[in-house]
Amino acid sequence: VAAAVLVLAVTATAYPARSQDPKTGTVTVAGVGNYVRTPVGYVREDCVREVPNGVHIEERDADMLLTHADGRQSTMPYCDTKNGARPAFLEHVPGPLPPDYDGWEEYTSVENSDGYDTFLGYFSVPDKPAADPQVLYLFTGLQNINWIPKATPLPTTPFDIIQPVLQYPASFGNEWSVKSWWVTLNGGAMFSTELPVNSGDKIFGNMTRVGPDSWFINTVDTTSGISSSMTIKRSILSSQPWAYVALEVYDVEDCEQFPPKGTKMSYTDLVLEVGHKRQPFDWSIGTAGQSPPTCGSSIAINSPSEVTITW
Repeated sequence: VAAAVLVLAVTATAYPARSQDPKTGTVTVAGVGNYVRTPVGYVREDCVREVPNGVHIEERDADMLLTHADGRQSTMPYCDTKNGARPAFLEHVPGPLPPDYDGWEEYTSVENSDGYDTFLGYFSVPDKPAADPQVLYLFTGLQNINWIPKATPLPTTPFDIIQPVLQYPASFGNEWSVKSWWVTLNGGAMFSTELPVNSGDKIFGNMTRVGPDSWFINTVDTTSGISSSMTIKRSILSSQPWAYVALEVYDVEDCEQFPPKGTKMSYTDLVLEVGHKRQPFDWSIGTAGQSPPTCGSSIAINSPSEVTITW
């Protein structure tokens, strides 16, 4: 990609002009603002907020109340969309997607109509790519509806996802990192403190309901003992019936921007609970991602408790 800003084709009568910085991936929408990558697509930059590790976030009428790990409290405003004039989420311009579009490359999914209360699992940290993509996200996640960014139409009902996430490269350099995320379409996104991890480390992802509409989201490096977590209480979190294992990619133009060919990354000891009791379940391989996947990556269901991504 040329090292100049790319101008994205849009329908001028329906969408403001967009341009994208090929190095950072940031999309600028004329008259609206900048949009940055998250593990569910592009969200307005000022609506993507980092929160301190271990914080508890509670929905209130006028703002959000943050209770910090040391007991201190602070507030955070909601993402202001100006009644839709400045959307929090960047909608995909209608039209065919290229086979290698930025987004979910590989994923599995399963639904329980009663809504899950717990999703636990381990995933291994692969070797670093030889060359840097804009970003790779690997995660387990829970959503309130079955929606795959870009590949399926934008929902007309509220949407959210919670997810412990492994990322490369980190925001602070060429290494792997972990964060815990919560992302919506109209309320912006939050992530906990980004922490570095190493190839070969074993990550534990924990999403556990701790109240009728409250969830604890934790990403733990069991090798080093560090963790990045947050607890969030919002009414939209009352039901999370869709579970996923996913690889999401941005600006991969060369196979060296993935872990070395033949690398297998396994998600193991996957557990889903309803009523805090283990449930039998069977994954399905998602069909709305990249087709065919970039560089021939694949995802395999070895058993309900183990899913493997291969590059």
